[in-house]
Amino acid sequence: MNPTRQLLATIGALRKMRGKSDWTAPFCSGFVAAMMQEMDAATGGLYWIGQGETELLAACPDPIPSGLQSALIEMPTSKADGHTRALVEDTEDGVQGTLIWPDTNGDQFALQLTWPLGTQVDSGRLNLLSMLLACASENAQLAAVRDREMRHNELIFRVSQAFMSTVNLRELVDLIVALVADTFKRADNCILHLLDVDSDLLVAMSVSSKAKANPPQPNATPLRTGVGAAGLALLTGQIVSIGDVSKDDRFLARSSSRPIASLLTAPLMVRTQSIGTLTVNSSETYAFDEEDERLLLTLASLAATAIDNADLVKNLQQSLNELHDTQAQLLQSEKLSALGQLISGITHEINNPLAAISGYAQLLRMSDGLDAQTRQDATRIYEQAQRAARIVRNLLTFAREHRSMQRPTDVNRLLQQSIELMAYQLRVDGISVDLKLAPETAGVMGDPYQLQQVFLNLMANSRDAMVQARGGGRLTVQTELDGATVRIRIIDTGPGLTPEAKQHLFEPFFTTKEVGKGTGLGLAICFGIITAHAGRIYLAETDRPGAEFVVELPHMPRISEIEQDEDLTEMRGLTNRLVLLVEDEEPVARIVQRVLSRDGHRTVVTHDGQEALSYLQRAREGQVPFDLIISDIRMPNMDGVELYDVILSEYPEMKEHVLFMTGDSISTSTRAFLDEQGVPVLIKPFDLEELRQAISDALS
Repeated sequence: MNPTRQLLATIGALRKMRGKSDWTAPFCSGFVAAMMQEMDAATGGLYWIGQGETELLAACPDPIPSGLQSALIEMPTSKADGHTRALVEDTEDGVQGTLIWPDTNGDQFALQLTWPLGTQVDSGRLNLLSMLLACASENAQLAAVRDREMRHNELIFRVSQAFMSTVNLRELVDLIVALVADTFKRADNCILHLLDVDSDLLVAMSVSSKAKANPPQPNATPLRTGVGAAGLALLTGQIVSIGDVSKDDRFLARSSSRPIASLLTAPLMVRTQSIGTLTVNSSETYAFDEEDERLLLTLASLAATAIDNADLVKNLQQSLNELHDTQAQLLQSEKLSALGQLISGITHEINNPLAAISGYAQLLRMSDGLDAQTRQDATRIYEQAQRAARIVRNLLTFAREHRSMQRPTDVNRLLQQSIELMAYQLRVDGISVDLKLAPETAGVMGDPYQLQQVFLNLMANSRDAMVQARGGGRLTVQTELDGATVRIRIIDTGPGLTPEAKQHLFEPFFTTKEVGKGTGLGLAICFGIITAHAGRIYLAETDRPGAEFVVELPHMPRISEIEQDEDLTEMRGLTNRLVLLVEDEEPVARIVQRVLSRDGHRTVVTHDGQEALSYLQRAREGQVPFDLIISDIRMPNMDGVELYDVILSEYPEMKEHVLFMTGDSISTSTRAFLDEQGVPVLIKPFDLEELRQAISDALS
C-alpha cells in the first residue's frame, strides 16, 4: 500500500477511537510505522500522557534508543489543553519532531519522530499531519459525545418506561433503586429516602445492592433535613458529590457492613418541593464524575415524577373510594328519605284508628259491671293496640331522631311478657323456651315498649332461623348482672349466620330472608334503640351451632318499685271548663270528648278549622270564651297550622291555651311548625292518662 494511503487509513481508524483502551498493540505499532514512513523518520515512539504519569505504547525500532528516552523525560505530563501541537527542534542526537493531541478523556497522546543531524524536516507536512490528527481527535470526541448521549437517551427512555409501569409506591421505589444501581457500573448500592414531613426525618424506603455485603435495613437512618449528604441535598435542592468520604465532613458516618468511599446524592424534586433523595455509593474513591452527576439528576427527576404520579393515583383512588362511599351513603339517605315519606303518609292514617282502638279499650276497662273475662279481653285489646303504636314509634325512631320515654324498667318482666306474646307461635313451630333470669331485679332506665320491641325482634329472628333450617329447636333467653351492666342473651339452635350476614348485620335494608318476608330494618332499628339507651348490641362469637345475640344495658341498681302498665287510674273530676275540640276523625273525637266529659268539662266538637273559627267568633260575641282549644293538625278545608295563624292574629289571648294532637309527627312541615311555635303536642295514639295530663297542663 502507498505509504500516504496507509497513513490516511491509520488516521481514519483513529477517528473512530475513543480513548487509550482502544489503542491495541498492533495498531500502535502500525500507526508509528505509517507516520515514520510518511515523514521518512529514523525512529518513532507513541506515548500516552495522563495526570502525573507517562506510558510508552509503541516504538520503532524496538527498543527505542536511549536518546529518545532521555528526550521523553523532558515532555510535560500535565493534561492536554484541548489543542493539537507540532514541535520541531534540534537536539544533540539529531532532529526531533513532536506531535501532541488530546485524548477524549482529557489526557493526551504524543508521537515523537527523530531524524539524523542536519536533516531538513518538512514542517508543512508535519503541520498537515497535525491538522489531520486534530480532525481525527475532534471527530472521535464528537462521536464519543454522540454515542454517550444516545446511550443516555436510551437508558432514560428505558428507565422512564420502567418507572411508569407501576403506580404502586412499594413496587415503584424497589424498581427505582434496582434500575439505578444497575445503571452506574461503579456503584455498589443505591438507596432511596422519602421525607416524613411530620418528623422531618429522611426515611429509607428501599435499598438495592450489587455488593456481597448485606444492604442496610430500611427505616434505620438518623438523617434529617440539612444533616448528612442526603440531608444537604434535600435542603439545597442540588446534587451532593463526595469523592472521598474520609476527607469530607458532609458524610455522616454510621455503623454499616458496607464500605463506602464515595457517593452521589440527588434530591427528588416535585416542582419546587423536595420530597426525598436518591443516593448511589461505591467502595472506590472518586468513583463518579460529572457525567454521572448529570445522569443521576436526570434519573432522580424521573423517579420523583413517578413517585408523585403514584401518590396522585393513590389519592385519586382514595378519592374514588370516598366518592363511592358517599354515593352509597347518598343512596342510603335517599332510601331513608323515601322511607320517611312513606312513614309520613301512613302514620297519620294508622295512628288515628290506633288512638280510637286504644281509647275505647281503656274506656271499656273502666266500665262497671264487667266480668273478669271481658275485662281481660279489653286489656288484651289495649295491650296489642299499644304494641302496634310502639312499632310505629320505632319506625319513627329509625326514620328520624325520636326521644324515647325512658323510665325505670325491669328487664326480666319485659322478657317474660315478650315470651308470653310469642308463646303460641313458638309452640306451633315446635320450639321450646329455656328462660334463665337473674334472681335480682334487672333494673334499667329505658323505654319499656322500645326495649320489648328489640327483644321481640331478636326472638322472631331466632324463631325464623330455626324453622327455616329444620323446624323446631330451643330458644334460650337469659339475663345476668355484671357490675354496672345488665346483659341479656338470646340464643338459638339454628344454622347461625353467614360471613356476609355478619359483615352487614346492622345495616338497614340488608336481609337474608326471602322477598316479602324481611325488610332489613329489624336489626337496624334494634341497634338504634339500644344505642339510644347507652347500651350495646352485638353477635357473640361461639363454637356451638346457632346464633347468640347479646344486649348490654346500664344497670339501675336502686329502683324501689318498677312502674308497670296496670289498669287506668281512676279519673277524678277536675273543673268545669269549656273546651273547643277540632278533630276530623269521628272515633278519635268521641274518645277525647268522653275523657273531657268524665273530668267535668263541657266540649264543643268541630271537624275542621273553618268550623272552629265560627265557634270562636260566637263565643266572643256571647262573651263566653273557650278555656282550651284541642286541635288536630292535618284536617280538610283548614288545617291546624292555618287555624293557629288566625288564633295568633285575631285571638291572641288563646295563644297559651292551645293543645295539638297529631298522628303525623314525621313530615317536614309538621315538624317545622311544632319546632318553630313550641306549642304542646300529643302524639297519636296516646294513653288516656297522657291525654288527661296534657289537658291539665294546658288549662293550668
